[in-house]
Amino acid sequence: MVTRSIESAQRKVEARNFDIRKQLLEYDDVSNDQRKTIYQLRNELLDSTDVSERIADLREGVISDLFRQHVPADSVEEQWDIDGLTRVLALELQLQLPLREWLDKEPDLGDEALLERIVERAGEAYRAKVPAGAEASFHQYERYVMLQILDSHWREHLAALDHLRQGIHLRGYAQKNPKQEYKREAFELFGMLLGVGQAGSHAHADRGADQVRGVDRGAGRGAGPGECQLPARRPGHERFCRRSGR
Repeated sequence: MVTRSIESAQRKVEARNFDIRKQLLEYDDVSNDQRKTIYQLRNELLDSTDVSERIADLREGVISDLFRQHVPADSVEEQWDIDGLTRVLALELQLQLPLREWLDKEPDLGDEALLERIVERAGEAYRAKVPAGAEASFHQYERYVMLQILDSHWREHLAALDHLRQGIHLRGYAQKNPKQEYKREAFELFGMLLGVGQAGSHAHADRGADQVRGVDRGAGRGAGPGECQLPARRPGHERFCRRSGR
């Protein structure tokens, strides 16, 4: 009798532990899928020597998002907030563009053509900040920035997932499936991670371009003869300077 009771209790405990491990595995599968995506992106960055095209794609994405906040798709010109767009481009991307003047001179200029012109001018302004002879060093700096931004936001994302998992069981009281809710919110958080990482990578690279140019917005002093032209405030820049002989 006692033996059967012990065996029955043991089976119940083992079944409960199995269910707990199964649920943990299902939660881990969500982060593992996201981890594969991040590691694939990170390996691509590590294997690349020039990430200029990726930076250009990020820049176009950031500008497109800002543009559509002020010029909604399928809208008429009377609904466009051109003054607001001009201000945000100057504030966020340091682009001083005569958008109102363009529209006054070209009444037939559509929103897609306007967006394409802004992206083109932004690319020209970015490339103009890198002086001749510093391209190789700056390409390494771009790659370094993207890796740092990716790693930083990935760590924050993992912490957010852990915090989400700790309280997700409470969704059961609202007649919701906790595992489905976790997958949905984890996906939304992952989308935010990629979006923030894109904007951050371009912003840091743009500031680096200004500093390479010798127009640091805070200091306003260029690099002297023989000095490293890359920003020296971030760890690892000295390595890039030694490689390029600067």
